[in-house]
Amino acid sequence: MQCVRKQLNVHSVQSESQQLKKNSISDLKHTQEEEDVLRMVDAVTAFELAKGSDEKTTATATSSNEDKNTEPPNPSVIRNLKIKCGIVKRLAKDKQSYEKEVVEQTSKIEKFKSEGKDESFMRNQMNCLHESKMMIPDVIRRLVTAFDELKGLVETLRGTREGKTLEFTEAIRILDEAMPHIDRTY
Repeated sequence: MQCVRKQLNVHSVQSESQQLKKNSISDLKHTQEEEDVLRMVDAVTAFELAKGSDEKTTATATSSNEDKNTEPPNPSVIRNLKIKCGIVKRLAKDKQSYEKEVVEQTSKIEKFKSEGKDESFMRNQMNCLHESKMMIPDVIRRLVTAFDELKGLVETLRGTREGKTLEFTEAIRILDEAMPHIDRTY
């Protein structure tokens, strides 16, 4: 009885395996057919573009310059711009956070002094305040460096095809927002 069950189980597993193979082969055929259709669409599109460019053979040199300007922006330059924007935004937020922490810690210390907390607790709170104050000049130094790098990149890209992207506009906005946080006296 058990042998018959095992044989039935093996047979059902084999039939399921064969069915999966058939399905995967038919899926592969569908995929190949879809790829063939996409190749034909690409060929027709390329033909239409070539046909359109043949009609424009009388164009002047200025139109060929316009075609160059319609090229997509360099992805590595745009990526670099996004990274520098992110750094400036993060450092500006860090500076705001440390300044807020100093104000909050100072008010806590004043409150604890009025409550008469013990000396070791107050010493620990003063150390926290001191550490927060020490971080502000470091963040400002890094922010100034990142700000200058982003500003230099923006100036370099002004007037190029990358200078006409949304990322470029965003970089200018970030520079404007970060300007109040720049303190070059540190």
